[in-house]
Amino acid sequence: MLSFSLGPGPLTFVVISEMLPLHLRAKVVSLSVFCNRVGSGTIALTFLSLKCAIGPAAAFGLYAAVGLVVTAFYYTSVVESTGGVSAL
Repeated sequence: MLSFSLGPGPLTFVVISEMLPLHLRAKVVSLSVFCNRVGSGTIALTFLSLKCAIGPAAAFGLYAAVGLVVTAFYYTSVVESTGGVSAL
């Protein structure tokens, strides 16, 4: 939870507010928060069965790998307002 809060969690709000014009922000932020909650709910609902199936270390490793992929996606895809690649 701590690594999510320090990593891609708050980017839901930061990235959307940087990328979109004012008239679209509310709709897209609500959609991104919905997707964020669906993702966190999916993790919460699948963790125990995944832990029993592959073990606790592998389950945490899988979620860590997904987090790294998301962070790499943000790093390579989010363009700052100056036109350069973001250095998250």
